[in-house]
Amino acid sequence: MLEAATPHVLNGVAKGTPNMLLYPAPSQVVRAIDAAPLLAAPSDPRNQGVYTADLPRTGIDQVGSANNRIIAGQVAQTNPGAVALLDDKDDEYCTATQIAPQWILTAWHCIYRVNPDDKTGPRIKRPPKGLRVGSLKFASGGKFIKWSDIIINDNADMAVVKLAEPSNDTPLVTLSDETNYKVDDMMTAYGWGRYQGGDTPSSPDLKMAQIKVYQVDGKDGHNGTAVVFKKGDGSPAPGDSGGPVFGQKGQVGVCSQSLMLGRLFSYSKITAQRDWIRRTTGV
Repeated sequence: MLEAATPHVLNGVAKGTPNMLLYPAPSQVVRAIDAAPLLAAPSDPRNQGVYTADLPRTGIDQVGSANNRIIAGQVAQTNPGAVALLDDKDDEYCTATQIAPQWILTAWHCIYRVNPDDKTGPRIKRPPKGLRVGSLKFASGGKFIKWSDIIINDNADMAVVKLAEPSNDTPLVTLSDETNYKVDDMMTAYGWGRYQGGDTPSSPDLKMAQIKVYQVDGKDGHNGTAVVFKKGDGSPAPGDSGGPVFGQKGQVGVCSQSLMLGRLFSYSKITAQRDWIRRTTGV
């Protein structure tokens, strides 16, 4: 387990380096993906991590196969506690979960995002305009709520958002303490990310997909401990960042990045940052 991180309030000065941190080269991953060879040498930068939210507008299939897109999966019939982060144009750009009436859990890179004026430079603070809670659709239903505070984690791809007012419109997510899952176990991911290839918007409806554990102790996009998955009946896409993957006892991880040309996906591990979450939110 990682040492608990020191929280940093968004309104203060972030001490962490806002540059993208990459996952180790796939040569450090020992299992083969369905016996398929690497598409490039392990040292090739294409085999390193890319934050799911930062994949090019042509879709996740630009860095993986055309089938690696929640893209596939199915439309969710109930909302397990997912929350949509909305930008200045009221478009969904990241997913999150509600863990308390006034607290939302998401990814660090959904707060510190790519600078549109310098896409290769340091990430900059670009928090959401607001959040939609209590709906299966990111553009309507439920309630749109502003935020009052954001705390980022320096040691993992996680952040928590404090709502400007408490909300009971969404079921509260249980944070799982399970650690006995193993390679090839199936879990369920949720998000409003893109559902087609090409230059497409986020899914208007919350989607879900079964994804398969590939590695139980990998790395997320901010160098924290992660569970790494490969696709099952679907897989994460841009817009699913910050969203949950659920095991048998609750939320196991927070969607972080795409690896190995879009064939693997890391989720920042809840148990590794459980003390940090409890200390910052009381949950």
